[in-house]
Amino acid sequence: MRQTYGIVWRRSHDSLARGRLELEGSSLRLIGTDGRDAVTEAIRYEDLDAVRVGRGAEERLHGRPSLVLERSGREPISFTSITEPGVIGELTDRITALQRSNASHRAVVVLPLFRGSIDVAKRLLADGPPFDPDALGLERHSVYLTDEEVVFVFEWRGETAFESVIAQPGLWDVAAAWTELAAGPPRLAGPAYTWTRPEAAPLDEALLPPGLHAG
Repeated sequence: MRQTYGIVWRRSHDSLARGRLELEGSSLRLIGTDGRDAVTEAIRYEDLDAVRVGRGAEERLHGRPSLVLERSGREPISFTSITEPGVIGELTDRITALQRSNASHRAVVVLPLFRGSIDVAKRLLADGPPFDPDALGLERHSVYLTDEEVVFVFEWRGETAFESVIAQPGLWDVAAAWTELAAGPPRLAGPAYTWTRPEAAPLDEALLPPGLHAG
C-alpha cells in the first residue's frame, strides 16, 4: 500500500525542493519542484546504506531535524515534513523496516566431487532441485558444475538468515542426493569482490521539449 507525505528535501547543497514522498513496496519516490524545475527521484530501499536523523545545523531544514538517506557514491538526501515535524521518527522506523525487508542476500555453497562423477551430477541437475525454491522464499537459485565441484547459489530477500533457509526440510533432500558424489564436506564461499553498475538517474519527462517523450 502506497503511503504519501508532504515534505521538503535537499541533496547536499542543492536548492530546497518541495513536494511529496511516496513509500512503495520496493522503493521510495520524491516528487515535486525546486521552484524552477520539476524534480523527481526513485530510490530503492536496497540501495540505502544508512537511514538516520540529521540533527546538526547543516542538516536541519527550516530549523527542523531532518531524515537523511545515505547511498554509496551518491550525495545524501535530507528531508523533513512540511506540516508534521513529529513524523520524522515514524518515517525513520518505516523506511528502516522497508530497507530490511528488501535487503538482498546471497549464499554460495561449494561441494567437492569425486573424480569421474560429473555425469551422475549432470543427471541429478537435469531435473532441477528436489525442492520448491519459491516455497523456501528464494528469489533465485543457480547451480554451477565443474569437473571437481558443484556450486549452489541461493539468493533471497528480507531478514531471514541463511541458517533458517537451509533448515527447511527440502534442502535435506539435496544433501541426501549428493552424498555419494561428495569428496568432502560442503563449505560456504565468502564474497571477495563485488561491482554493481550505479543506477542511472530517472529521466523526468516534464523537462523534455514539447512532443518528445521517453521511450
